[in-house]
Amino acid sequence: MVTTNKDALEFEKTLSKILTDKVTKSHQRIKELEKIEDIHRKLNGELRQEVYDWKIKAAKADEYKVTIEQQRMVISDLTKDNQRLAQEVNDKVDKLRKAGVI
Repeated sequence: MVTTNKDALEFEKTLSKILTDKVTKSHQRIKELEKIEDIHRKLNGELRQEVYDWKIKAAKADEYKVTIEQQRMVISDLTKDNQRLAQEVNDKVDKLRKAGVI
């Protein structure tokens, strides 16, 4: 096969057009991917903030658990004291009744 100058120029134009199209498409795809990357970065930042917020809430929940347990202990102690005092009152009332004061 013999290539003439005219054939060579047409081939060069065709090849140049193909390469230009490929470069243009590649640039468009790069722009699309950069937009996607920006969106992913934004979402990642939001997710990291959400994870941080949940960690803070979990820490507060643990603090509340400790506080609740401490309050349960205080309530238990107060209940025991109340029962003891009620029994003391009943015992004194019984003594006063037996002594005929009441």
